[in-house]
Amino acid sequence: RARGLDLLAALAADGECRAVEVLGRAGVDARWLGERAEERTTEASWWG
Repeated sequence: RARGLDLLAALAADGECRAVEVLGRAGVDARWLGERAEERTTEASWWG
């Protein structure tokens, strides 16, 4: 089941996504954000 963090990781991983453009304009490194979100998603799945 996908949750908010899963969605964020998927959006940040898609370089063609409008959300990535918006994040970039806001000064957010979408690649870093996607990697970090994926790490947190993996950690959360360990704990159930």
